[in-house]
Amino acid sequence: MKKLLFSFFLTLSVSLSVVGQISLDYTTSSHRGEIDLINTSVNGFKLIGTSYLGDTVTIYNINGIVQNTVLLTNSSLVYFSFQRGKFIPSVSDKLFNSDNQLEFLVQTPVNGGNVISVMNENGQLQYTFPDTVNSFDFLLLTYYNNQFKLVIKTKDFKYKFYSLPGTLPCDQCGGISGLEQPNTGGLGEMKVYPNPFNNTLQVNYDFPTNQSNPRLILTDILGRELREIKLTSQLDNVSINTSDLPKGTIIVSLYGGQNMISKKVIKID
Repeated sequence: MKKLLFSFFLTLSVSLSVVGQISLDYTTSSHRGEIDLINTSVNGFKLIGTSYLGDTVTIYNINGIVQNTVLLTNSSLVYFSFQRGKFIPSVSDKLFNSDNQLEFLVQTPVNGGNVISVMNENGQLQYTFPDTVNSFDFLLLTYYNNQFKLVIKTKDFKYKFYSLPGTLPCDQCGGISGLEQPNTGGLGEMKVYPNPFNNTLQVNYDFPTNQSNPRLILTDILGRELREIKLTSQLDNVSINTSDLPKGTIIVSLYGGQNMISKKVIKID
Protein backbone atom coordinates (compact mmCIF):
# COMPACT_ATOMS: atom_id res chain seq x y z
CA MET A 1 0.00 0.00 0.00
CA LYS A 2 2.82 2.39 0.90
CA LYS A 3 4.53 1.54 -2.38
CA LEU A 4 1.33 2.31 -4.28
CA LEU A 5 0.93 5.65 -2.51
CA PHE A 6 4.57 6.51 -3.11
CA SER A 7 4.21 5.59 -6.78
CA PHE A 8 1.06 7.73 -7.03
CA PHE A 9 2.66 10.81 -5.48
CA LEU A 10 5.80 10.32 -7.57
CA THR A 11 3.72 10.21 -10.72
CA LEU A 12 1.70 13.23 -9.56
CA SER A 13 4.86 15.21 -8.80
CA VAL A 14 6.30 14.42 -12.24
CA SER A 15 3.03 15.47 -13.87
CA LEU A 16 2.93 18.68 -11.85
CA SER A 17 6.52 19.47 -12.77
CA VAL A 18 5.67 19.18 -16.46
CA VAL A 19 2.51 21.27 -16.14
CA GLY A 20 4.48 23.77 -14.06
CA GLN A 21 6.41 24.76 -17.20
CA ILE A 22 3.26 26.48 -18.49
CA SER A 23 2.94 30.01 -17.16
CA LEU A 24 0.70 32.98 -17.80
CA ASP A 25 2.54 35.73 -19.65
CA TYR A 26 -0.07 38.47 -19.65
CA THR A 27 -3.78 39.30 -19.75
CA THR A 28 -5.17 41.89 -22.12
CA SER A 29 -7.53 44.60 -21.02
CA SER A 30 -11.24 43.80 -21.16
CA HIS A 31 -12.32 43.31 -24.75
CA ARG A 32 -15.85 42.60 -25.94
CA GLY A 33 -15.46 41.13 -29.40
CA GLU A 34 -12.92 39.11 -31.40
CA ILE A 35 -9.12 39.10 -31.15
CA ASP A 36 -6.90 37.78 -33.97
CA LEU A 37 -3.14 37.36 -34.17
CA ILE A 38 -1.62 38.64 -37.41
CA ASN A 39 1.86 39.10 -38.81
CA THR A 40 2.84 42.33 -40.57
CA SER A 41 5.75 43.13 -42.85
CA VAL A 42 7.56 45.76 -40.74
CA ASN A 43 5.56 46.04 -37.51
CA GLY A 44 5.80 42.35 -36.62
CA PHE A 45 3.12 40.41 -34.76
CA LYS A 46 0.03 42.29 -33.62
CA LEU A 47 -3.14 41.35 -31.79
CA ILE A 48 -6.13 42.90 -33.53
CA GLY A 49 -9.28 43.29 -31.45
CA THR A 50 -12.59 44.14 -33.07
CA SER A 51 -15.87 44.97 -31.36
CA TYR A 52 -18.94 42.84 -31.95
CA LEU A 53 -20.25 45.39 -34.42
CA GLY A 54 -16.85 45.80 -36.06
CA ASP A 55 -16.92 49.56 -35.49
CA THR A 56 -13.88 49.67 -33.18
CA VAL A 57 -10.39 48.31 -33.90
CA THR A 58 -7.92 47.89 -31.03
CA ILE A 59 -4.25 47.25 -31.85
CA TYR A 60 -2.19 45.39 -29.22
CA ASN A 61 1.50 44.55 -29.34
CA ILE A 62 2.58 40.95 -28.85
CA ASN A 63 2.66 41.51 -25.07
CA GLY A 64 -1.01 42.46 -24.98
CA ILE A 65 -0.43 46.19 -24.45
CA VAL A 66 -2.83 48.50 -26.27
CA GLN A 67 -1.00 50.60 -28.85
CA ASN A 68 -3.94 52.28 -30.51
CA THR A 69 -7.72 52.23 -30.69
CA VAL A 70 -9.46 53.36 -33.86
CA LEU A 71 -13.13 54.33 -33.76
CA LEU A 72 -14.70 53.64 -37.13
CA THR A 73 -17.41 56.29 -37.17
CA ASN A 74 -20.30 55.06 -39.35
CA SER A 75 -18.01 52.31 -40.69
CA SER A 76 -17.03 48.74 -39.87
CA LEU A 77 -13.95 46.57 -40.41
CA VAL A 78 -13.81 44.27 -43.44
CA TYR A 79 -12.20 40.83 -43.19
CA PHE A 80 -9.93 39.35 -45.84
CA SER A 81 -11.26 36.15 -47.35
CA PHE A 82 -8.76 33.62 -48.69
CA GLN A 83 -8.94 30.39 -50.61
CA ARG A 84 -10.04 27.39 -48.46
CA GLY A 85 -12.26 29.53 -46.23
CA LYS A 86 -9.61 31.46 -44.32
CA PHE A 87 -10.70 34.80 -42.84
CA ILE A 88 -8.52 37.35 -41.04
CA PRO A 89 -9.01 41.05 -40.27
CA SER A 90 -7.86 43.21 -43.17
CA VAL A 91 -5.03 44.77 -41.17
CA SER A 92 -1.58 44.96 -42.76
CA ASP A 93 1.29 47.23 -43.63
CA LYS A 94 3.07 47.52 -46.99
CA LEU A 95 0.06 46.01 -48.81
CA PHE A 96 -1.75 49.17 -49.88
CA ASN A 97 1.14 51.68 -49.83
CA SER A 98 4.82 52.04 -48.91
CA ASP A 99 4.66 53.70 -45.47
CA ASN A 100 5.07 51.81 -42.19
CA GLN A 101 1.64 52.53 -40.73
CA LEU A 102 -0.99 49.84 -40.30
CA GLU A 103 -3.85 50.03 -42.77
CA PHE A 104 -7.11 48.15 -43.05
CA LEU A 105 -10.28 48.00 -45.12
CA VAL A 106 -13.56 49.47 -43.89
CA GLN A 107 -17.06 49.55 -45.34
CA THR A 108 -19.13 52.70 -45.00
CA PRO A 109 -22.87 52.91 -45.76
CA VAL A 110 -23.56 55.34 -48.60
CA ASN A 111 -26.85 55.78 -50.49
CA GLY A 112 -28.23 52.43 -49.45
CA GLY A 113 -25.00 50.55 -50.21
CA ASN A 114 -21.44 50.35 -48.92
CA VAL A 115 -18.19 51.94 -50.07
CA ILE A 116 -14.93 50.05 -49.43
CA SER A 117 -12.00 52.23 -48.33
CA VAL A 118 -8.46 51.92 -46.97
CA MET A 119 -7.98 53.55 -43.55
CA ASN A 120 -4.73 53.91 -41.58
CA GLU A 121 -4.19 53.34 -37.87
CA ASN A 122 -4.84 57.04 -37.17
CA GLY A 123 -8.36 56.76 -38.60
CA GLN A 124 -7.51 58.65 -41.80
CA LEU A 125 -8.95 57.47 -45.11
CA GLN A 126 -6.18 56.72 -47.60
CA TYR A 127 -8.04 55.39 -50.62
CA THR A 128 -11.60 54.59 -51.67
CA PHE A 129 -12.21 51.84 -54.19
CA PRO A 130 -14.32 53.34 -56.96
CA ASP A 131 -17.72 52.00 -57.97
CA THR A 132 -18.21 49.79 -54.91
CA VAL A 133 -21.23 51.70 -53.65
CA ASN A 134 -23.42 48.59 -53.87
CA SER A 135 -23.31 46.34 -50.82
CA PHE A 136 -20.52 43.88 -51.52
CA ASP A 137 -21.26 40.17 -51.47
CA PHE A 138 -17.71 39.12 -50.59
CA LEU A 139 -14.12 40.29 -50.76
CA LEU A 140 -11.23 38.01 -51.69
CA LEU A 141 -7.47 38.52 -51.40
CA THR A 142 -5.44 36.24 -53.62
CA TYR A 143 -2.00 36.03 -55.23
CA TYR A 144 -1.12 35.19 -58.82
CA ASN A 145 1.12 36.45 -61.58
CA ASN A 146 3.54 37.65 -58.85
CA GLN A 147 1.09 40.19 -57.49
CA PHE A 148 -1.55 40.44 -54.79
CA LYS A 149 -5.07 40.93 -56.10
CA LEU A 150 -8.18 42.20 -54.34
CA VAL A 151 -11.49 40.97 -55.77
CA ILE A 152 -14.74 42.61 -54.69
CA LYS A 153 -18.06 41.10 -55.74
CA THR A 154 -20.98 43.49 -55.41
CA LYS A 155 -24.63 42.67 -54.79
CA ASP A 156 -25.47 43.55 -58.39
CA PHE A 157 -23.24 40.65 -59.54
CA LYS A 158 -20.30 42.74 -60.68
CA TYR A 159 -16.69 41.77 -59.95
CA LYS A 160 -14.06 44.42 -59.28
CA PHE A 161 -10.43 43.35 -59.71
CA TYR A 162 -7.68 45.48 -58.19
CA SER A 163 -3.91 44.97 -58.36
CA LEU A 164 -2.32 45.93 -55.04
CA PRO A 165 1.15 47.51 -54.91
CA GLY A 166 2.45 45.72 -51.81
CA THR A 167 2.75 42.36 -50.10
CA LEU A 168 1.98 40.32 -46.95
CA PRO A 169 4.28 38.08 -44.91
CA CYS A 170 4.10 34.43 -45.89
CA ASP A 171 2.96 31.72 -43.50
CA GLN A 172 6.10 29.61 -43.84
CA CYS A 173 8.19 32.64 -42.85
CA GLY A 174 6.62 32.70 -39.41
CA GLY A 175 3.30 34.41 -39.99
CA ILE A 176 0.20 33.19 -38.19
CA SER A 177 -2.03 35.17 -40.48
CA GLY A 178 -1.41 36.51 -43.92
CA LEU A 179 -1.26 34.83 -47.27
CA GLU A 180 1.21 32.11 -48.08
CA GLN A 181 3.26 33.57 -50.89
CA PRO A 182 4.12 31.07 -53.60
CA ASN A 183 7.77 30.17 -53.99
CA THR A 184 8.80 28.45 -57.21
CA GLY A 185 12.34 27.72 -56.06
CA GLY A 186 13.40 24.23 -57.04
CA LEU A 187 9.92 23.07 -58.02
CA GLY A 188 10.68 22.40 -61.67
CA GLU A 189 8.50 23.23 -64.66
CA MET A 190 4.88 22.99 -65.77
CA LYS A 191 3.27 23.37 -69.18
CA VAL A 192 -0.50 23.66 -69.62
CA TYR A 193 -2.18 23.32 -73.04
CA PRO A 194 -4.17 23.95 -75.15
CA ASN A 195 -5.02 27.53 -74.32
CA PRO A 196 -7.86 28.28 -74.76
CA PHE A 197 -9.26 24.80 -74.07
CA ASN A 198 -12.62 23.06 -74.14
CA ASN A 199 -13.31 19.74 -72.38
CA THR A 200 -9.74 18.45 -71.94
CA LEU A 201 -6.65 20.05 -70.49
CA GLN A 202 -3.11 18.65 -70.69
CA VAL A 203 -0.53 19.37 -67.98
CA ASN A 204 3.15 18.47 -68.36
CA TYR A 205 5.14 18.78 -65.14
CA ASP A 206 8.33 17.76 -63.38
CA PHE A 207 9.56 18.29 -59.84
CA PRO A 208 12.52 17.06 -57.74
CA THR A 209 12.26 14.23 -55.23
CA ASN A 210 12.36 16.51 -52.17
CA GLN A 211 8.92 18.03 -52.80
CA SER A 212 6.29 16.80 -50.32
CA ASN A 213 2.59 16.30 -51.09
CA PRO A 214 2.81 17.12 -54.83
CA ARG A 215 -0.54 18.01 -56.36
CA LEU A 216 -2.33 20.01 -59.03
CA ILE A 217 -5.06 22.42 -57.93
CA LEU A 218 -7.44 24.16 -60.33
CA THR A 219 -9.16 27.33 -59.14
CA ASP A 220 -11.32 30.00 -60.70
CA ILE A 221 -10.29 33.64 -60.91
CA LEU A 222 -11.69 34.25 -57.40
CA GLY A 223 -9.49 31.58 -55.86
CA ARG A 224 -12.26 29.03 -55.33
CA GLU A 225 -10.99 25.47 -55.68
CA LEU A 226 -12.46 23.50 -58.58
CA ARG A 227 -10.32 20.36 -58.63
CA GLU A 228 -7.42 18.79 -56.74
CA ILE A 229 -5.28 16.02 -58.29
CA LYS A 230 -2.73 14.11 -56.23
CA LEU A 231 0.52 13.38 -58.08
CA THR A 232 2.53 10.18 -57.62
CA SER A 233 5.35 10.55 -60.13
CA GLN A 234 8.05 13.19 -60.55
CA LEU A 235 7.57 13.59 -64.30
CA ASP A 236 4.33 13.02 -66.14
CA ASN A 237 1.64 14.28 -68.51
CA VAL A 238 -1.80 14.54 -66.93
CA SER A 239 -4.97 14.68 -69.02
CA ILE A 240 -7.81 16.39 -67.14
CA ASN A 241 -11.47 16.08 -68.10
CA THR A 242 -12.75 19.64 -67.72
CA SER A 243 -16.28 19.21 -69.10
CA ASP A 244 -17.77 20.04 -65.69
CA LEU A 245 -15.69 23.18 -65.13
CA PRO A 246 -17.21 26.63 -65.68
CA LYS A 247 -16.27 28.73 -68.66
CA GLY A 248 -13.76 31.52 -68.16
CA THR A 249 -10.33 31.89 -66.61
CA ILE A 250 -8.91 28.86 -64.78
CA ILE A 251 -5.73 28.97 -62.65
CA VAL A 252 -3.71 25.73 -62.75
CA SER A 253 -1.24 25.47 -59.85
CA LEU A 254 1.45 22.87 -59.27
CA TYR A 255 2.24 22.48 -55.56
CA GLY A 256 5.18 20.75 -53.96
CA GLY A 257 5.88 21.37 -50.29
CA GLN A 258 5.73 25.16 -49.83
CA ASN A 259 6.48 25.84 -53.50
CA MET A 260 4.04 26.63 -56.27
CA ILE A 261 3.94 27.31 -60.02
CA SER A 262 0.75 28.72 -61.58
CA LYS A 263 -0.50 29.07 -65.13
CA LYS A 264 -3.61 30.86 -66.33
CA VAL A 265 -5.76 29.32 -69.09
CA ILE A 266 -9.22 30.05 -70.49
CA LYS A 267 -12.04 27.59 -71.01
CA ILE A 268 -14.38 28.18 -73.95
CA ASP A 269 -17.42 26.35 -75.34
